[in-house]
Amino acid sequence: MKAVLFGLFIIPILILTSILGNTHAVCSTGASGSSLCAGPDFSATLDKTNYQSNDFPLITISGPADKVLSVKVLDSASLQMLSDTVIMGENGKMTYSFGLSKFSFSKYQVQVSDGISIIKLNFSVGESSKQLPKSASPRTDQAYLMIYTNVSWQATIQTSSDNISINGNTDTKYSFTCADDDTYNITIQSPSRKGNGIQLWTVANLMQDGKMLDVGENHVANGQLTLSGKCHVSQFPLSNNGLIYFTTDRTSYRPGDMIQVSGYILPYMQRQQYVLTCTVQNSQGMAVQTDSTGFMTLNTFGFNIVTRGGLWKPDTYKITLELAKSTAETKVMLTSIAQKQFGTSQSTNIIPASFKIIAKDWVAGKTSDDKFIQTVQGMIKQGILKIPYYNAPATSTQTLLSWIKSSTNLWLNGKMSDDDFANVLKHLNLG
Repeated sequence: MKAVLFGLFIIPILILTSILGNTHAVCSTGASGSSLCAGPDFSATLDKTNYQSNDFPLITISGPADKVLSVKVLDSASLQMLSDTVIMGENGKMTYSFGLSKFSFSKYQVQVSDGISIIKLNFSVGESSKQLPKSASPRTDQAYLMIYTNVSWQATIQTSSDNISINGNTDTKYSFTCADDDTYNITIQSPSRKGNGIQLWTVANLMQDGKMLDVGENHVANGQLTLSGKCHVSQFPLSNNGLIYFTTDRTSYRPGDMIQVSGYILPYMQRQQYVLTCTVQNSQGMAVQTDSTGFMTLNTFGFNIVTRGGLWKPDTYKITLELAKSTAETKVMLTSIAQKQFGTSQSTNIIPASFKIIAKDWVAGKTSDDKFIQTVQGMIKQGILKIPYYNAPATSTQTLLSWIKSSTNLWLNGKMSDDDFANVLKHLNLG
């Protein structure tokens, strides 16, 4: 198993001694109260001792070049949560990270071993009652690719100055430089794998400046997903935490308009009967609307919020989604009725903004025709996608699908309106 190798530095420490198991080790306190223990010729430290479910613990390891080490994570009952093998880099330093989205709130232990010595680092998830205040993230050229998956994967990250290849088989957070006026192109490939009845999936979030630049997901063995765009330019007006991502169809509305909220949750979450809650608050923090939904066969969701009633006034509103104690949020503005644009009317068709990702993957050949049709019809049944019915025999010829795909491409490039595109999609909405 090949590990992802990153370079980092070790923080100077005060050394004390203790015994771990049957081997002698040196222990101390490092950054943020983390513990550091050293075997005969290698050392390891955690960046923190307490995490939340959307964090990626970072283990910094130092030792001889090419040394092979095992990394395990055990829960409070000593049940194994993760097991991997890492190989030290040529500079004798490396970092290893893993995601906590599948971990419950409890105590855990990381064990790093060379087969002779073992280092034990304790940490907890979600047990700190103190929540740090949210603040604006400083602008930085460091971008973070967060990969959530249940399959092995290979990825390439391309910018004008770098061409990076990484791989792994677990949740991973990887950082790279994404400077002003530069672009990124990221491809994540899932190698071929025989099905065993388990749904395959990979979700990728690209973060920078505390915002999500891009997101993608893949549910196919031997499939791939692609992220591309401009550094520092977020394609989604929201704060994202990895478990949830969502967007709104616009950022500014008039009284009486409908706010269309749509997005995804991580695929494995839908099996655990979680409820997703959507809360809208005004600038004074008063909740003006709350809604919720569960998940069945799809991991997509949508909320339609009508800005009508005594609580809705011209103001800035915060939309917060909460799932399994994790939240994501964005802000929209309700403007004065005097700013209404003449000659426009409210459409009864609803095509959520997140549908562009689904359509883009189908046009690019990353999603099969059958999967696209199944997704469209599922979103219609759930009320996420609202388009006219088409009274015709339930058959779809290849010629019809080619026409729909061609029209989808026009819509993605802004050459077809939502209403015209809805009339195309209606051929898949058979009544």
